[in-house]
Amino acid sequence: MLTAYDSTLRRVARNYVSTDAIADEVVQDTWLGVIRGIDAFEQRSSLKTWLYRILLNIARTKAQNRW
Repeated sequence: MLTAYDSTLRRVARNYVSTDAIADEVVQDTWLGVIRGIDAFEQRSSLKTWLYRILLNIARTKAQNRW
């Protein structure tokens, strides 16, 4: 799963943050969020949708904190 989504997650994250290094942080934090929250995943959406929602929340937060 990690390799299947990694490049796409980085590309999406890069749309929200200013550098590749920050995008890498966002992706890393996303995977940590998935690991920490997988037991709470309620399957009201697909796993992919949930994964991208985590990514977007983290990316937006990091982008706001950088300004």
